[in-house]
Amino acid sequence: MTGARLILICGLPGSGKTTLAKELEPGVPAIRLSPDEWKHDLGCLEAPVEELWRRLQLRNDEARPGAVPIKRGDLQKWALRFEAADAAELALFDHASP
Repeated sequence: MTGARLILICGLPGSGKTTLAKELEPGVPAIRLSPDEWKHDLGCLEAPVEELWRRLQLRNDEARPGAVPIKRGDLQKWALRFEAADAAELALFDHASP
């Protein structure tokens, strides 16, 4: 295989990681691996913690098989620890279009 690459997407719960992966999937000859595969589509990419919590409440209420309920306190704790990549860090990686 030539030109192989790995695309990693990270972010807080509810931030749209699965949505972005689904948008990229048709244009990239790849296999999408996602622990959220059994969860519903989450919407846009960046959102304030209150919007993430609103989305997570909806997901928690659906109680789909395989979905683990997330507590508000956990989301708040993770939000304080999560550090999105800055421009310098992003510049280290492949920006080739799919």
